[in-house]
Amino acid sequence: MLVVANLNYASWITVVFQRVSVMVTDGTLLAGLTLFFSASDARDRTSAVAPAGILVLLNAGLLIVDHMHFQYNGFMFGLLLIAMALFHRGRPYLGAFVFAALLNFKHIYLYVAPAVFVYLLSGLCLEDGKWHLTRFVTLGLIVVATFAVSLAPFRDHLPQLALRLFPFKRGLCHAYWAPNVWALYAFVDRAAMTVLPRLLGISTRSVAAMTRGLVGDVEFSVFPNVLPVHTLALTVLAQLPGLVSLWRRPTMSNFVRVLVLCGFAAFLFGWHVHEKAVLTMVLPLGLIVVQSMAVSQLAFVLAVVGSYSLFPLVFEVADVTTRWGLLLSFAALLWLALDGHHRRHSHAAFTLPWPVRAYLGGLFLVEWFVVAGHPILLGDKLLARSWRCVTRWRRPGNAAASGSGQSSLLALVRAPDRKSG
Repeated sequence: MLVVANLNYASWITVVFQRVSVMVTDGTLLAGLTLFFSASDARDRTSAVAPAGILVLLNAGLLIVDHMHFQYNGFMFGLLLIAMALFHRGRPYLGAFVFAALLNFKHIYLYVAPAVFVYLLSGLCLEDGKWHLTRFVTLGLIVVATFAVSLAPFRDHLPQLALRLFPFKRGLCHAYWAPNVWALYAFVDRAAMTVLPRLLGISTRSVAAMTRGLVGDVEFSVFPNVLPVHTLALTVLAQLPGLVSLWRRPTMSNFVRVLVLCGFAAFLFGWHVHEKAVLTMVLPLGLIVVQSMAVSQLAFVLAVVGSYSLFPLVFEVADVTTRWGLLLSFAALLWLALDGHHRRHSHAAFTLPWPVRAYLGGLFLVEWFVVAGHPILLGDKLLARSWRCVTRWRRPGNAAASGSGQSSLLALVRAPDRKSG
């Protein structure tokens, strides 16, 4: 299965290896939670374990991404929790090593690196208003040494490695759009491209559809084009208030909140964001999920909506009951755990404001449209258009697609053969 040219290889033993290895390496999640809460006060530990365990270990989105779609995100989020637990236990150097190693496992965690950097700089290197140069140098050596060991085998190919780690030519939006600002931006641009010529007679540029399932640079028709530097600037601006707050108050509680904010900002404004990046702001919330009613409400909504946003990864009609069974059981367990906590400690039932409840109820309408309403209202129009796109893509010599784009297109190739539509 490691032969690069063996594209269509499949075997039962490979599936067993993949599934078992994902389950085993998820042990880092349990280790991270255990390390963190074992260093907390007994009262906090007792009240937080159940909601945190459900939010992290039974997270529906993580189960979809790792155990159905097959990835190792649980293992890496476990390393993130371990690093945060080590900071919490007063082991900043070991925590810095674990986080540096995590960045070398998957660079998506650069999203939250600013929070880690500011927390260590303000809480460790600048303690009680005094600058500790030795601590700063020690941290720097740990990080540099970790990166050096990791990248040494690629020393002759570092430019190529950098191009692959930061593929700016793959386009603003991922082939499967993450639900962020740029998804709305692209949607409104696409709608304006269709509506303006018909209603106002305004001509627009004819550009390739961003919904065609391919990765690559795409120009907008009506709105200005977005460059990587624009997304970086917006991300930094969105992260800055939290980082300033963390610099002034480098407590563990504030660190977790700002780390979540950094993940949120990068998810909303980042370049070529993957759908699974939603987990970078959901799972760390497990460490402070019962801190207050407001945090519990935020964690619940983010966890439910974030999990729902990953449903297109399991798109088959036969998967409807599985994905909804996962999401509803996860939501029910998390609600019961949060409700039990708040009834015991604040004598108030866990609830959500009515606009939020209405918003969550809207997910059922979206799902109805995806599963049943779309074929009824639009018939085969979109399917026929997608099939024409696929046939063009499959012509000899067209190698424009890669990765998840190929997966999306292959799904469309199979679609006309399914009676389910």
